[in-house]
Amino acid sequence: MRVKERFIESKTGNALLCEDAVFVNDYFAAVIDGATSKTKALPDGSSTGRKASELLFHAFSSIPED
Repeated sequence: MRVKERFIESKTGNALLCEDAVFVNDYFAAVIDGATSKTKALPDGSSTGRKASELLFHAFSSIPED
C-alpha cells in the first residue's frame, strides 16, 4: 500500500498525550481517532486516551495478514 501523506499533531504539543494514530501495513490502513482524556496523566506521562490508541494500534498489528 502506498501512503501519500501521514501527519499527526497533539493538541497540547506533547506527543505522549496525543490520542490519535495511523496504522498502515501492506493490506490495510486504519486511522485511530482517540477521545480526549478527562483524567490526569498516567504515571508514565501519557494519557488514558493514548493508552487506548496504543492498544488498538497493537491489535491491528497482530491481525494475521491472510
